[in-house]
Amino acid sequence: MTGSIHRGMASELQDRSSSAAHSIAVPPEIVRKWQEFVDLLAEIMHVPSASIMRVEPPHIKVFVSSTSKGNPCEPGALDAGPYCETVMKTGQPLLVPDARENEAWKVNPHVRQGMISYLGVPIAWPDGRLFGTICVRDNKRNEYSAAYLKLVLHFRDMLQADLKSFATLQGQLEQHEVKIRRLMDANIIGIIIWDAEGRILEANDAFLRMGGFNREDLISGRLTRTDLTPPEWRERDARTDTELKMNGAVQPFEKEYFRKDGGRVPVLIGLAAFGDQRNEGVAFVLDLTERKRAEEALREREAKIRRLVDANIIGIFITGLEGRVLEANDAFLRLVGHDREDLVSGRVRWTDLTPPEWREHDKRALRELYFNTVAQPYEKEFFRIDGSRVPVLIGGALFEKGDDEGVAFVLDLTERKRGEDALREREAQLAEARRELRQMIDTIPIPVASYSADARRDFVNAAWKKYTGLSDEAALGTEWSVVAHPDDVTTGEKMWRDALATGEPWHTEERVRRADGQYRWFAIDRVTARNENGKIIKWYGTAYDIEDRKRAEERLRVQHTVAQILTEAATIEEATPRILWAMGECLGWDVGALWRVDREAEALRCVELWHKATIEVPEFERVSREFTFLPGLGLPGRVWSSLQPEYVPDVVPDENFPRGPIAEREGLHAAFGFPILLGGEALGVIEFFSCEIRQPDQELLNALATIGSQIGQFIERKRAEEALRKVQMQLAHANRVDTMGQLTASIAHEVKQPIATARNNARAALNFLDKQPPELDEVREALGCIVGDADRAGGIIDRIRDHIKKAPPRNDCFDLNRAIDEVIELAQSAIAETGVSVKTRLRERMYPIQGDRIQVQQVVLNLILNAIEAMGSIEAGARELLISTEQSRTNDIIVAVHDTGPGIDPECLDRVFEAFYTTKSGGMGMGLSICQTIIDAHGGRLWAEANEPRGTVFQFTVPSPVEEFTNHPQSAPENGEPHEDRLVAASRRPASEGSK
Repeated sequence: MTGSIHRGMASELQDRSSSAAHSIAVPPEIVRKWQEFVDLLAEIMHVPSASIMRVEPPHIKVFVSSTSKGNPCEPGALDAGPYCETVMKTGQPLLVPDARENEAWKVNPHVRQGMISYLGVPIAWPDGRLFGTICVRDNKRNEYSAAYLKLVLHFRDMLQADLKSFATLQGQLEQHEVKIRRLMDANIIGIIIWDAEGRILEANDAFLRMGGFNREDLISGRLTRTDLTPPEWRERDARTDTELKMNGAVQPFEKEYFRKDGGRVPVLIGLAAFGDQRNEGVAFVLDLTERKRAEEALREREAKIRRLVDANIIGIFITGLEGRVLEANDAFLRLVGHDREDLVSGRVRWTDLTPPEWREHDKRALRELYFNTVAQPYEKEFFRIDGSRVPVLIGGALFEKGDDEGVAFVLDLTERKRGEDALREREAQLAEARRELRQMIDTIPIPVASYSADARRDFVNAAWKKYTGLSDEAALGTEWSVVAHPDDVTTGEKMWRDALATGEPWHTEERVRRADGQYRWFAIDRVTARNENGKIIKWYGTAYDIEDRKRAEERLRVQHTVAQILTEAATIEEATPRILWAMGECLGWDVGALWRVDREAEALRCVELWHKATIEVPEFERVSREFTFLPGLGLPGRVWSSLQPEYVPDVVPDENFPRGPIAEREGLHAAFGFPILLGGEALGVIEFFSCEIRQPDQELLNALATIGSQIGQFIERKRAEEALRKVQMQLAHANRVDTMGQLTASIAHEVKQPIATARNNARAALNFLDKQPPELDEVREALGCIVGDADRAGGIIDRIRDHIKKAPPRNDCFDLNRAIDEVIELAQSAIAETGVSVKTRLRERMYPIQGDRIQVQQVVLNLILNAIEAMGSIEAGARELLISTEQSRTNDIIVAVHDTGPGIDPECLDRVFEAFYTTKSGGMGMGLSICQTIIDAHGGRLWAEANEPRGTVFQFTVPSPVEEFTNHPQSAPENGEPHEDRLVAASRRPASEGSK
C-alpha cells in the first residue's frame, strides 16, 4: 500500500517542488541552526524523534534529524512512509496518535521501528514551492496537544524565514553569476588573447582546462601558440598568420594542441586580429575531444553493425514503412527462404511475408515506430517461400524521427518454440507426476507432512488430515506445534531450533492430538531437501503411531520398577509409597491409593495415598482416608469382590462410585483398580485416577494383575522370611543352650570358686570379731572381699543367663575384643581339661562393631569349642588355639580361630556350613549352619581354610559402622599395630585366690 501511495504522489510532489529548488544547497550555518531547532523540539516535546524532511523528487529524504536517544531517522535516509507524503500533498498539518489503529498508517516503515505516532507540518519556499516538512515521532501513543502543534508551527515559521532570506541572497548571486558567465567564457569555448610573437597574453578558464594548465602557467609567460602546436601543425599555423595579416581574421579550422601532460587535444580554432596593426588578436578555441570521441564511437558502432549484419547471427533488413525490403542480410533471406535475386527484384515485401492474423500486430508496431522511432520486440510469424511459417521475434527502429525508412532485427524462434513446446509437455508430465505422487502419498497409511524452510507446514497427506481432523485450509501455514501435546512443545521447539541451525535430519517421539482430542505417541522423522547450492528449501516429515509400543514400554517399566522396589524394601509398608509413585509416574496417572483389607471389620481401609506434585486433591484425599468400603461398594469394593482388575473411563457419572461428586469437583475422571492377591485371597486393592477421560486398556489391566500378584508374592515371601527368622532364632537359642550344657562343668567350677572364697572370707571375719578387742579393720576388709566374690559369681550367672534366655536380636555398638575375652573366660574349664594352649592376637583400638553381642559371642564360642573338641582327638603334637582380630582396608573386622587339630578334608570345607552336615559321631550338624546364618544377618561372611602346618582356620568378617565414628577422632585406632600374642592361662584359679 505504501509503495502505491508513494508512486501515486511522486509526480505531484515533483510538480509542487519544480525547478531547481530541490537542488539548492542550504548553507552549513543554516543547517547547524536547524539542527539546534530539532534537538530543542525533541527535548521540549519529550519525543525520541524530531526531523526536517526535504523533497528530492521523486524521493523524500531526512534532511536534519534530532540527536535524541532512540531516533531511528538518520540524515540522508529515504522516507518511504505515507506520513510526510500526505502532509506535502495536502499542504496541511497531519496528526496520527497511533498508527496501529489505522490500516493506512499501520504499514508505515516507522511503525516497525517503534515510531507509532506522528505530528508534521509542511515547509515552503517564499514563492510557494514545497521544501519539505518538519515533524516529530513518538514510540508511544501521543495525542499531541494544541500547544505542541503551535510550537511546531512556530518552528516552521522560523525555518521559512530562513528560507526566505536565503532565497533572496541566492537570487542576487545567480544574477551576478549569469552576467559573469556570459562575459567571461560562456562555459562553452576557450578564449585567448595573443600577440604577433605567438605569446598568449590572456586566457579564460575554459581554455586553460582544455590543456590542463593553470593560471600560474599563464602569468609566468610560459604559454605560447608555437610551443602548444605539434610540429605537423606548424605549417598550417604559418598559413594562418599570413591570412590574418591579409584579412584580419581566419575562418575556424581543426588542429591539435599539446596538453601540459604531453597529450594532445583536438580543437576547432578561429582567429581575429585587433586594429590595423594586427599585432594582437583573439582566438576562440572549441574542444573537439568529445566530438572526436563521438565520431570514433560512431565509426566503431557502424563497424559493429556491419559485422553484426555480415555475421548473419540474426536476420537484419532495411525497409520502408510501405512494406518493401530494401536490404537484407543472408540470415534473414535464409529465414524466409528467399535469395538475393528475389531481394534485388523487389519481390520481397515484409507485408506479404506476414500471415493475416499477425497484421494487426504489425500495425501497432508501425504506430509505435511513428511516435517513438522504436518498436519494442514482439513475436509474430513470417511466411516462407514454400508456404510454411517461421516464428520470429522482431524489433525495429527508424533511422530518424519522421523518416520512412528503418532497420528491423529478426530472431528465429523455431528452436525456442520447440523448447517451449517440450517444456510445456514436461510441465504437463510433471503436473501429472505430482498428481500421481500426491495420490500415492495420500494412500500411505501414516501421516506425512512437508514444511517450508522456516518450519511452516505447506503439505499434509490424507492420513494426516484424517488423524488430526484438520483440513488443508486449517493445516497449511501452521507451525509444527499446532497438534502437539503442550508438555512436548518446549522440547520440540528446541529440537526444531537446533535442526534449523544445523540442517541435520532428526528423530523424535511426540504426542499428537487426534481428531477426538485424545493424544497418541508417534515416532517422527524429519529430513531436509536442498537446492543445488546446498540451501535448505524444504523439510519432510513422517510419523509412525507407537502408542501401543509406548504403552507396552510403560507397562514393562512399571513392572520392572515395582519388582525393583519390592526387592529393595524390607516391608510392604516401606514399599507402598514408592510403588504408588512409580506407577503414577511410569503410567502417567495423577492420583493413587492403597486399600488394605481389615479382617475384623470385613472392610477396606485407605492406608496410603499419592498424587502428582502438580495437582492438589485435598477433599478427595481426606474422604478417601475416612471411607471404608464393603465388598462390591465403589471401585475398591468391586475389585475386592471380583478379584479382577477394573477400568472406569469416567468415574463422575458412575452410579457405584460414592466419591464421584468430589472427583468431579477436583477434576478426576478415568480410574482403574486391581487386587493384591495371595493365592485366591485379596490382601488389598490399589486404585489410580487421571484428570483425563481415558478409554479402557485391556493390556494395562493384564499388567496390573501381574503387579498385584507380584505384591502378593512379596507379602507371602516376607511372611515366610519372618517365619524362617523365628525358626532361626529358636535354633540359635537351642544351640546356645546346648553349648551351655557342654560347659556345665566349667560353669560349675567358675561359680563354685567365688563361693568357696566368700566362705573362707566369712570365717576369717568371724575370727576377727571373736578377738578382744575385735579387729574391725580386718573384718571390714574380709567383708569387702565377700562382696567382690559375690559380684563375680553374679556376673558369671548373668552371662550364662544371657546366652540361654530367649530374646529378640539387638543392634548395639560393642567392643569385639572385650566380647571375645568374655567368651574365653567362659570356656576356661573346657580349655583346661583338654590341655589346650590358648593365645590371643587382638588388634588395639579397633572401631566398635554394630550388632547383637550375644549372637556374635555365640559364633566365637562355637568355633572355640569345635577347635577344642577337634584337638582333643590327637595323641601327639601341641594343642594350640590362636584367636585373632584384624581391621581390613575397608574397615571390616576379621576374626580368626586357628587350631592345630587334624584338619578338615579340603573337599568338605564348603559343606561344613550346610545344615545337618557333621563330621562328629554324635553331632546334629546345625552349629556351623547357625553360625553362618548369624554372620550373614550381620552383613559379614564366614568361611574355613586349612591351617599350616596342620589344623583348620575358621574366619568371619563383620562390618564396622565407621561413619558413626569418623567425627570422633579419639575413638579411632591410633595405629595399625596388633597386640603382642597373649597367652591365656589354662589352669584353674587357686581356691585361696582373693581370700584373706
